[in-house]
Amino acid sequence: MLLEISPDKFDEYLKEPCMVDFYSTTCPACVQYAPIFESAAAQYDSLTFLKINIDSDFALAQRYGIEYIPTTIKFENGEPVSKAVGCISQDQLEEMVDAP
Repeated sequence: MLLEISPDKFDEYLKEPCMVDFYSTTCPACVQYAPIFESAAAQYDSLTFLKINIDSDFALAQRYGIEYIPTTIKFENGEPVSKAVGCISQDQLEEMVDAP
């Protein structure tokens, strides 16, 4: 499942395992990465895939040390367990999803 959520709803979704794409609509790499993230979201039922536009609330990006976008973070039990910076490939994203 792929959801684009507002930053004020973010903590509600951390109760379950999820993948989060921190992005901006003005970032060319983010635009390039969007279909990769969306494709993975369609493949995996075990995780919720969330998109957070950092332009809406930069404080959330600061909370997780986001310095470059796109940044993808896998969360489990409310905590980040892995992080990838930049436009990663479909294979790299799937490796993140499948990693224990």
